[in-house]
This record gives sequence, structure tokens and C-alpha cells, in this order.
Amino acid sequence: MNTGNISPGEQRKRDRMWRPVCHFTPPFNWMNDPCGLVYFHGNYHLFYQHNPADAVWGSMHWGHAVSSDLLTWQDAPLALTPNNSEGMAFTGSAVVPSEASGGEGWKGESDAVVAIYTGAIQRTTPEDNHQRQCIATSRDGYIWDRGGVVLDNPGIQNFRDPKVGWYQETGHWFMVLAVERSIHVYTSRDLRSWKQSDTITMDAELPGGVLECPDLFPLQVINDPGRTEWVLVLHIENADSADPGAYYTLGSFDGYRFLKTVGTFLPIDGGHDFYATQSWTNMGPEDERRVWIAWSANPAYARLQPTSRWVGVLSIPREISLRCLDGRGLLCQVPVRELMSLRRSSVEPVQQRFTSSGLTRYYRVEDTLAWEILVEANFCRIILSFGSAGRIIIYRGQRTFTIDRTDCDMGCFTELVDPVKTSLLHQDYAEKPTTRVFFDRSILECFLDDGYRTTTDLVFPEAPLQGIEVATQSYDEVQVFPLEPVMHRDDG
Repeated sequence: MNTGNISPGEQRKRDRMWRPVCHFTPPFNWMNDPCGLVYFHGNYHLFYQHNPADAVWGSMHWGHAVSSDLLTWQDAPLALTPNNSEGMAFTGSAVVPSEASGGEGWKGESDAVVAIYTGAIQRTTPEDNHQRQCIATSRDGYIWDRGGVVLDNPGIQNFRDPKVGWYQETGHWFMVLAVERSIHVYTSRDLRSWKQSDTITMDAELPGGVLECPDLFPLQVINDPGRTEWVLVLHIENADSADPGAYYTLGSFDGYRFLKTVGTFLPIDGGHDFYATQSWTNMGPEDERRVWIAWSANPAYARLQPTSRWVGVLSIPREISLRCLDGRGLLCQVPVRELMSLRRSSVEPVQQRFTSSGLTRYYRVEDTLAWEILVEANFCRIILSFGSAGRIIIYRGQRTFTIDRTDCDMGCFTELVDPVKTSLLHQDYAEKPTTRVFFDRSILECFLDDGYRTTTDLVFPEAPLQGIEVATQSYDEVQVFPLEPVMHRDDG
């Protein structure tokens, strides 16, 4: 946290101004990785790394919130808390055995949630965390019974963040675990006894840093019927670099071993602030989607964010899919379809100006709302104006997509992040080019075409949003939607 020489009253004002209204933030204090994402008893459960005692990282608990629609989250009591035998409750995952395995592979309550997570006992120095994988069960998703250690540490410093899944063909559980600079795969018949089956070594071209938060799941390729690929996800914490830290690769998986079918790992998001993604292990009845959410932050500066009462925000939940382009499967992400229910009627511009290159539309906004801007065009320029506090320029060209925050204060990021970032685009991403921009007070998410390209960035302007400007060719379609607030927090 970096609030500088600001009075308490001014800090409260900033906390309110920057608090998103359509993204999940903790009720107070620190939040990072999403954990244990599961659908149970009619609700989506969201657990997250939380320090309820302070607005900085430390004393990790599992915070808890529930939702019936992936958008409107209700706070629930803390789920997992530190104790003497396991230490802090680090990142982990959760499954519903009766649903995943039909009751097989689990000796316990037939209707229960099982969490596998990292218990971290901090010794004399931060580098001496003793990390072990632990188990807990719940019959209602709220009250948890701790079951102790199920995978002990073999003498490795970084040994954490288990993600568990069910492999139907052979009827067993599998776990991917971050172990130094590799991903280990373990298997189990009962979620308690685990045996290592594979070690996935990281590519040399990946940046240095600590490996974290793996995930492994299958996806069908939408435009190549009958083709399924397994997606391996990992994250790299590098305190010396603000480059994106979330990566994926594709391959085959037989329940025991993962074999890459593409050459390397690719970035998941083109922005700076999309990290520690985790997918829900199951969805509602007859819902075949794979949905994930991420901590919208960057480890290089997460602890320097300028809010005080709350620190940390999660991304829009995203539906993920694979599409084939030039024979290669590419990961695509779009906002969950439920988000469209938050749209109010598209607003009309208060002014329009024709130029030799097209049409510029000007919109007046309410600063208490979040906004979605939808442009169907090959070329567009979107400007978010904060009055004297500057502006953000979003430009889509023929082969490039640029976000320029040069003229807008970015708080603690000024010296760590290049304010101008350009991504290359492929001409064949979609038949009808679309740019969807979501701005929610301090978080900016952009989705291009069918989700082939996404960017996620934090920004902390010194004033609220005051206007939106969209320039396109005259005939291009533009819609600007105010979004109904769903996260109501009292910041005093």
C-alpha cells in the first residue's frame, strides 16, 4: 500500500472513487489469488487469499463469497484460517466428489465439498516457508473440517498451489502442483494418498521467477469438431519485472502425464494485471462452459497499490474456449454471458463531429457507474477522459492494438510500467472485428474479436471518469452501455 502524504479524509475519498462496482473486491483489507472455485448447492463459491487484519499481504486466510449469477457476490464468513499445525492457508482448489466421480474416489460425506490447499508454516525467514498440501471438507460450503496434511514437503522451498481434477477415463483424481521451476502431476484414488506421475519442465524462454498457481483442464476446439486439447496454465511471480505473468500451453493428457503439442507457452493476457487465474471445477446443471477468474494485479507492484481500506480486485469472470487458427489452437476469452444482464440502455452521444476520416462521438457519463463500449469496426479510437487528471487512449489499427496511459496518472505504476503498450493483431481473428472495452473506476479490460486478444490493466486516475469519446469511420456501429452496479461497499 502506498498512500503517500494524504489526509485520512482524502484517502477515504480515493478509496470510494477507485472501488469497482461490477468487479469483486474484498470488503476490507488485502486480497490476492482466487481459490477453491466450485459450484455447490445452487451457488458459485469464490474463495480468495485474504488478510483480514491489514491492507498488506500476510496471515493468509481463505476469504469467501457466494453468487447465483457470477456477478453479484455476497460476503460469507472466513472459510480457512491459519492454525498451529498447518500454518497459513495458501492457494488451493475444491471439488465436489459426488458430482465429479459419481461417488467414487472419496470415502466421506456423499454430499460434500473437498478442498486441497497449501498449508504454509513460516519459520525464521520468509524464504523458509514449509509448504505442504492439506485437506478440508464441508457439507454446506461454509463450515469446514480440517483433515490435516495429505502431501508432505520432500524438502523443497516452493511447493504449492494444488489444482485438483477428475480424470474420467481411468477413474482417478489428478493434481497439478507448482514445484520450483516445474509442474508436478500427482494422482490419487481417494483425495488423500497422492503419488507423483509426471514432472513438466518449464521452457527456457519463460522469464525467471517463482512458479505459481497451475491449472490443467480439457477444452474442445470450437471450429474443429472432435478435437480436444488439454490446457496447462501457469504463472510466474517476478518482483523485478511488470511483464505479464500468466501463460498457457496445449497438449495431451492421459491422466498421468502431460505432453505438449505446441512449441512453447503463450501469454494469456496482453495487459499487465491478469494473474493467478483459476477455473471453476464445475458449473451449474447442464452448463458445459469453462469459466475462470483472475487476480487483477501484478506481483511487481501489487503491494504498492494506492488504496487503503481495500486492496485487490478480481477480473470479470470469463468464458474460455479454444479456436483453431492456421492449424494451431488459440485460447479465447470473453466475459461471461451473464454480464449482458447488467447493461442499461445504450446512451446516445451528446455531440457528433464529422471529419475527413470519419465520425467522432462524445458521451457524457455518470462517474458512479461502470461502462462497456462496443465498437464493430476495423479501426477505432476510444478516449476515456478524466478532465484535468488526464485520459486513456485506446486505438485499434489494421494490425495493432494500443493502450496509451501517458496522459493519465497511474500511481505506483509510473516507474514500473511502460504507459504505452501495443499488441500485434492477426487479420483473420474474426469475420467481424469487434472491440469491447470495460472500464470500472480503476480497472480496464479489453476484449477483441472473439476473445483472441485481451488486455487487463489497473489505472488509478486522480479524478473520476468524466467523458467517453469514440472515433470511427462514419458507418461503423458504436454502443456505449452504462452497467448496473452490483457490488455495493461502504468505505466510510
